[in-house]
Amino acid sequence: MSRASGRNIMKQQLTLETRKKLYSARRLLPLDVQKETGIRIPVNVYFKDPLVAKTNPAAAIDKNFLVPWEPGLKDGPTSARFAVVDYDATMGTLAPPAKWDQKRHTFVAPNGEALDEHATCLPQFRQLSVWGTVQHTLDFFESGFALGRRITWGFEGNRLILVPAAGYGENAYYDRKSKSLQFYWFERDGQRIYTCHSSDIVNHEFGHAVLDGLRPYYFESILSQTAGFHEFLRRPDGDPDGVSQQ
Repeated sequence: MSRASGRNIMKQQLTLETRKKLYSARRLLPLDVQKETGIRIPVNVYFKDPLVAKTNPAAAIDKNFLVPWEPGLKDGPTSARFAVVDYDATMGTLAPPAKWDQKRHTFVAPNGEALDEHATCLPQFRQLSVWGTVQHTLDFFESGFALGRRITWGFEGNRLILVPAAGYGENAYYDRKSKSLQFYWFERDGQRIYTCHSSDIVNHEFGHAVLDGLRPYYFESILSQTAGFHEFLRRPDGDPDGVSQQ
C-alpha cells in the first residue's frame, strides 16, 4: 500500500468528532500529522500567476499548498472567517459555488470534478484558490510565527467576503464598507485575465484587511507615511499594482 493510499484511508476512518478534537490541538501537531489527519487540506493555487506559469511551467501550480481545515466548512467556499460570493457586476452573473465534499474531504466543482491543475478554467478553481490563499495567510498571521493571536476585522461581523470576479477592470481592492476583497478581470490579446489568479495580488489586498483590523484608525489618517505603511504590509512582490497576463 502506498503512503498516499494510507493517508486517504486514515482520513476516511477518522470521525468528524475525532477530527474536531485534533483541530482544537492543531497548533501542537507537526505539519505532516496535520496533513495525514486532514487538519490541513491541499488546495491547488498558482505559485505566482498564469503568466509565470506560461513562461515557466515548473512554477505553474503549487500542488503542495496546504490550507487549514476547520469544522463547519460549507459551499462557497465558506469558513468561519471568509465567504466567497462569485458575483460579476458587469455581466450580472452569479457563478455556482465550489462544493464541500464531506466524503472526499475537499472542495469540488458542482459536477464533482476535482479542482486541480486541470480545472483552472472553472470559476470554482478561482473561488477555491482565493479562499485557500487568504485562509492560509490568516493562519500564518495568527500563528506563533507572527502575532500569535486572533485578528479581528475593521468592520462588524466575522466574515470577510471574497469576490473573485467582481467585474470588468484592471483592478483589485479591499473595501471596508462592503466588508469585501474585490478582484476584477479584463481582456488582453483575446484572453480574459483574472487578477484573483495572482497569489501576490490576493495577499497584497488581503494585507489591507489585516492591517485595517489591527489599526482601524489608519484609514482616517492623511499622512503619507500611514498610507505607505499600508502599502508596505501588503506588497509581497514589490509591485502591488502589477497584473500578469493569463
